[in-house]
Amino acid sequence: YVDFATQHPAQVRLMFRPTKTPSAHAADAWAALTSATKTPLDAAVAWAMVHGVATLLTDAPLPESVDREQLVERALRVVAR
Repeated sequence: YVDFATQHPAQVRLMFRPTKTPSAHAADAWAALTSATKTPLDAAVAWAMVHGVATLLTDAPLPESVDREQLVERALRVVAR
């Protein structure tokens, strides 16, 4: 998710633009995520974490002292717990 989002930020913004109904891509992503987690709340937390990391990497470049790969890895470990 993070790799795709940082390589295709315009497409991700289009997929998740504010609308009254989610796009087909957003709905598909949600379905995949909820099938991989125990509860819808777990899915929402996981999505928030990876979407937040991707947004930070795309829209608010981090200080050089923060390693991108370590950030992604740590975020995924937090979600997995």
